[in-house]
Amino acid sequence: MNKKNILIVEDDAVTGMYEKKQLEDLGYHVVHVLHGEDAVGVIFNKTHDVDLILMDIDLGPGIDGTVAAEKILSSYTVPIIFLSSHTEKSIVEKTEAISGYGYVVKNSSLTVLDASIKMAFKLFNAHLELYEKNILLSSVFNSAPAGMFCLDGDGMVTMWTPSAERMFGWTGEEVIGRFNPIVTDEKKDEFFNNHNYVMSGGSILDRDVIRIRRDGSPVHLLLSVAPIKNQNGVILGAIGMCSDITNLKSIEGALQEEILRKKVLFDQAPVGIVVIDPSTAGILESNQTAHEQLGYSKEEFASMTIFDIEALETADE
Repeated sequence: MNKKNILIVEDDAVTGMYEKKQLEDLGYHVVHVLHGEDAVGVIFNKTHDVDLILMDIDLGPGIDGTVAAEKILSSYTVPIIFLSSHTEKSIVEKTEAISGYGYVVKNSSLTVLDASIKMAFKLFNAHLELYEKNILLSSVFNSAPAGMFCLDGDGMVTMWTPSAERMFGWTGEEVIGRFNPIVTDEKKDEFFNNHNYVMSGGSILDRDVIRIRRDGSPVHLLLSVAPIKNQNGVILGAIGMCSDITNLKSIEGALQEEILRKKVLFDQAPVGIVVIDPSTAGILESNQTAHEQLGYSKEEFASMTIFDIEALETADE
């Protein structure tokens, strides 16, 4: 197992060397500096690998430990434990606002200090893992071609991806914290029926809905929604993903109109027309003129073949 690298910032040389020796005996690799400026230099100049910093607060002339920690954390991510003789509430609260990895009072036992260091490493690794997962999820959300958004239990927007911005026209800054703006007043009952269903644990898959863009124009969506749960299974909100099918709906509408137009022309044609199945010779379709000319109803045609008509006509002759 690789040794962890610890930077001790302690202005008292004897105390610093003593702490260094104790931690080295526990298996850590330790570097000791006397001043806050020295600690900042080690981190920014990368003169040593540093996995964790033990930071005293009172560091004599120059910047104190809290200022040094703020300078370091402004550009680098590293766990910092404050190691100080101060026990005042105001001092402890100040350090907690800078770094949440621990505060150890000087003269605590080595066991306490080692346990605090180990806990800080566990906490830091957990934060790092969570950060990496958030980066991955953000990358997925930001690059997804479908519009994606998250809502809380009241329907307020908590996340709005770039694809949603392009699809609907509102930016994330404009909609986060607001009720979902794509839902019109007329559609709110429908929305809350769906939202309450999801918040109770259900999911919606590929539902055809109509919403609006920022410019007021309607947009047809294929919408899927699922609940967002924490690690204990408690539902926190909902995540929605939608595809714009407005153009597809327009094409479908035009196609339906064309089919209807041709059907009208077929039905009203002045000549008799029958459509024959080439594999069975069955009559698939017929118009009114054919019924009148041949004397058969549509239902009768449905059970006949073209050969039946020819046979009947021959018998009549």
